[in-house]
Amino acid sequence: MIGGDFGSVVQLRAYPVTPDAGAFGPRMADWNEAYGRFFDFPGNPHKPARTSFPVTALPGNRTIEVEIITVSP
Repeated sequence: MIGGDFGSVVQLRAYPVTPDAGAFGPRMADWNEAYGRFFDFPGNPHKPARTSFPVTALPGNRTIEVEIITVSP
């Protein structure tokens, strides 16, 4: 992350690829696990807002895209 740390994150938007864009599939569990590695644990109790939008595909055969919004003093 350029010029910040995980404590400066205020919002995350995730676009996990799922077979049916109207339903959360296994990618949502993967996303929740990844979120837990960086946020909401004893070493970093910070919990930024997050939103997930399931999609049917992403460019380059990616399985998830994440937008991170941070603030700086």
